[in-house]
Amino acid sequence: MAEIEQPTQLSRRRFMKQSALAAGVTLGAASWLAACGGSPSSSGPVTITVMDDFQAKDDTTFSDRWVKIFEQQNPKIKVNRIAYDQQKLSAMLAAGSPPDIIKTSGGPEITSLAARGLALDLTAYFQQSSLLKEDDLQPVNDFYRWDGTTQGKGPRYGMTHDWSQDGMYWIDTAVFDAAHVPYPSQTQPLSFDELLALGERLTVRQGGKIKVYGMGTNWDYPQQLMMFLNQQGLSIYKNGDLSQMDFTQPEVKKIYQWCVDWAQAHVGDSPLDSTSDWYGTLMPAKRYGMAAAGLWFGGFMESTSPATRERMLLLPAPQWGSVKRVSPSYGGTGWWIAKGSKHPDEAWKVFEFYMGGPPAEYRAQTGNGLSPLKHLFDALPQKTSFDKQAYAVQQAELAYYATLQFTPYITPQAISSILDSNLTPVMQGKSDLDNALQQINTSVNQLLQQAKSLIG
Repeated sequence: MAEIEQPTQLSRRRFMKQSALAAGVTLGAASWLAACGGSPSSSGPVTITVMDDFQAKDDTTFSDRWVKIFEQQNPKIKVNRIAYDQQKLSAMLAAGSPPDIIKTSGGPEITSLAARGLALDLTAYFQQSSLLKEDDLQPVNDFYRWDGTTQGKGPRYGMTHDWSQDGMYWIDTAVFDAAHVPYPSQTQPLSFDELLALGERLTVRQGGKIKVYGMGTNWDYPQQLMMFLNQQGLSIYKNGDLSQMDFTQPEVKKIYQWCVDWAQAHVGDSPLDSTSDWYGTLMPAKRYGMAAAGLWFGGFMESTSPATRERMLLLPAPQWGSVKRVSPSYGGTGWWIAKGSKHPDEAWKVFEFYMGGPPAEYRAQTGNGLSPLKHLFDALPQKTSFDKQAYAVQQAELAYYATLQFTPYITPQAISSILDSNLTPVMQGKSDLDNALQQINTSVNQLLQQAKSLIG
């Protein structure tokens, strides 16, 4: 096994693009033999194409270094990397010549991949793997399971390479100190009303504009809505096949009324106070008090602004109500193998190396996200007092993880666009929330039914 160097300066590229694709079938006999350690499906050298958002020198990705090590260990397999491009991927799939391994945002699209028959069922490979043992997989990998009805059950169609519980918050202690506001509890979650009240106390305005943003929120993420509802024991879905959503529920109205109140309080980077910057640049300037982000953001700050990282504290995910405490991941970026791969066994070797070999060990040390493997959890940075604080909070937060259910028919991005176009006028005082929610309900369900009719 290659020697694992300590991480240096790293970057974080969050994979946000979604496809409307999907699939999954069981392994054939030849693949089963190879998964069990039998003969490979090809006797001569083969090339495995990986479509990813890699960077050549960034070892948190499938970098030049990892490709070189893999090819040295597997001389009959060559790796060809191509940049992720949704249009190119669609064309390659339509032509019947897909990349062998493809990056995915994870939870939001893997059900679609499974439903449409494009992704290979990897269950047998996992069952026979010495690096990716099923009992060592963190629950977030259940995003990549789909039994045709429920996300989190059935065959495995891939796995995440790093993840976070995205409802958590980071605070900048310098902003709290300047406002003379005590730091929130690092063990007990805030309510969202308490979060908004803190945001109002931290916000600084100058010349009619926000100088210091008190707090942000993922108001137009359907994942945040699902988390809020999950915390109340509710669901956005009206039926078992996830083809209908109900945005007219009283609790949904309460949630979006809170989002409107947040925007109209002028405490965050909302449509009423838009900014070309994001909290990754505002926080180093001491202009952002509380940012909604999981563990990955601490690793990003460590690599881009270590001084800022030394001021930051990680908090548990705030809770909507008190029915049950839930702290999910919003996606779990990872890989899947195309059903149309001509060399699935060799593709699995690449997959297994990246997900469970030296690259996985390296990623686990960076703090740019959580490892999907339980045995690598303790590899998280724990050198400084700030690292130890984040580690302790994150370790406690794992108990509240829950797998969200994503429809196989439309992407969160499509829903987010509808939310934005209808809720922004409400925030601006130009529209009524009830009317907006009714329009959201109509538009989302029309898309769902159109997509369902295509899948069949």
